[in-house]
Amino acid sequence: MKKIVVSAPSWFPSSGGITILHKFVHTLNDIGYDAYLAPSKPSGLGWWNSNIEFYTPARYNKVKFINEDIYNNLQDAIVVYAESWYGNYLNAPNVVRWMMGLANSNFMNAGNYGQFRYNAWKDDELWFWYSDLYKTQSDKKIIKNLDNDLTLIEFYTDIFLNRSEDRILNCWTLRKGGFDTEPSDYIHDSSDLFFGDIDTSLDDFNFPGQYKRLAMLFNKTKRFYSYDRSTFISVQAAMCGADSIVVPHKKLSKEEYYNGFELHKYVAYGLDEINRAKSIRNELDDHIKEIERKCISDIHLFVEKCNNYFK
Repeated sequence: MKKIVVSAPSWFPSSGGITILHKFVHTLNDIGYDAYLAPSKPSGLGWWNSNIEFYTPARYNKVKFINEDIYNNLQDAIVVYAESWYGNYLNAPNVVRWMMGLANSNFMNAGNYGQFRYNAWKDDELWFWYSDLYKTQSDKKIIKNLDNDLTLIEFYTDIFLNRSEDRILNCWTLRKGGFDTEPSDYIHDSSDLFFGDIDTSLDDFNFPGQYKRLAMLFNKTKRFYSYDRSTFISVQAAMCGADSIVVPHKKLSKEEYYNGFELHKYVAYGLDEINRAKSIRNELDDHIKEIERKCISDIHLFVEKCNNYFK
């Protein structure tokens, strides 16, 4: 059984993807595997020695860090990179690409990042997909291994829950939707509360990663509008009992949105879906527990497939 090394930058709360990479190492160790985190720079280039300050949340108390012995014997390990990592900076012979977003040929091809030269992804690397949505939305010319699924979710069910408070406001966010949304596309009211990754106009809600504050906000929210069609925040709003609405975009049909991730059914993709989503919201908690069990099964299958592939 090979060791598993996962490349990840230091944790910071607004990045769901980085959170999952840290939780992945914790969960692998928790269920009996031998997994390590390789601290990387934000670009995924270069390796930071373990004595350099690096942060992973206390809730992931089973995270172990790569050491020199493992680094010098990577033929006995499987190295996992997220889909936005350039090249193979650890020079690992056994590489998994975890497609936690759309497949992007810009990362796959050889090139330069500042003074750093990185190689192209290799054909013998094994891919796993975080969501069917990324399979359907990625360029069909570059995708592969569509039968390999690996989903792990940090629900923060101890934070995001319905506290049955008075709902006195509506709120909205752009996040990644800011890349392809014009003000003319807005469907929220101009008086609704905005929050975003770097907005500094709101003392309490200027950073979605402040999860307790965000959950407090959603417990006071009647309607939450998101122009980002991939953020998990929309599900977290529904967990807190808000009417969570993702604003449709012409590049993503209703069928593609709902087929992309099973918990999307608790979110309204457009205003005409609000009543339907609300009618099944009481099923959400049990559905989350079911998914958490399936995530563990996915991880076991991931390890089995990797060890069979990289014999």
